[in-house]
Amino acid sequence: MRVQVKTSTHKSDYGKSKNVYRFSLRSAKGANRAIKANKVDYIAFVFLDKKIVQYLHVNVITSGNGNLKQCIDFKEEGKTKYVIGNFSKI
Repeated sequence: MRVQVKTSTHKSDYGKSKNVYRFSLRSAKGANRAIKANKVDYIAFVFLDKKIVQYLHVNVITSGNGNLKQCIDFKEEGKTKYVIGNFSKI
């Protein structure tokens, strides 16, 4: 099993996305390279301020070109696709 680890230190506002944890799903120096879905099985999202880790299989966050999405936002609750606590088991 291949796992890529991504961390976020706290919630923040990003344009219209308010009060979210944002994770960049890019790699390499300067975060300028897309992660290929065939190079990893799971992404571990680490919420440093909450001291929790959540896992998503790459099939959930792969775009049509075979790369992972560029970034993903998590909220603590609500009707969004990625809610903290909904994805945690491998």
